[in-house]
Amino acid sequence: MRTELAAAFLVATLMGTTVALAQSQPTASEIFDLRTKCHELSVKLMNSKYTNWELWPNIDSKPWNVTENSHYSPKMNRCYSKITLSNKKPTPSMTTQIYDAQSGNELLTKIFDIRSVLISGIVYDMSLYKKLSNDQSNDDQSGLDPGKVIAFEELLMEEDN
Repeated sequence: MRTELAAAFLVATLMGTTVALAQSQPTASEIFDLRTKCHELSVKLMNSKYTNWELWPNIDSKPWNVTENSHYSPKMNRCYSKITLSNKKPTPSMTTQIYDAQSGNELLTKIFDIRSVLISGIVYDMSLYKKLSNDQSNDDQSGLDPGKVIAFEELLMEEDN
């Protein structure tokens, strides 16, 4: 009798969990709306960070190109904003920054040289990197590891299935 009650309780619990999980997943329409809002947040963040960027001192008119790319992650329920600054003069280079668009916190920065070689990079939120990558290391300096910087960008901007 106890075994039957325990089995019935387990089945009821699992069914309740399945229903709760099914209810927590956004619909396709909700994801579309969240992605639209994410893009709006990303553009707003870019404009707030780089207001009047076209007025920066320069040799040519508009040597800097500023672009944004947003990504809403249903898995994390977060909006990420990738802002890229590139220039051609005086020395070609590119800087990429990824922000949590909802909080405005910068998550990583990458700086590339003329040959598109990563010359500098940092992960600012190692706890989020470790959560997304299942990294179990205790190395607090690993945020400077170029491989982790690139992997973190891929994790933040990857499409959810």
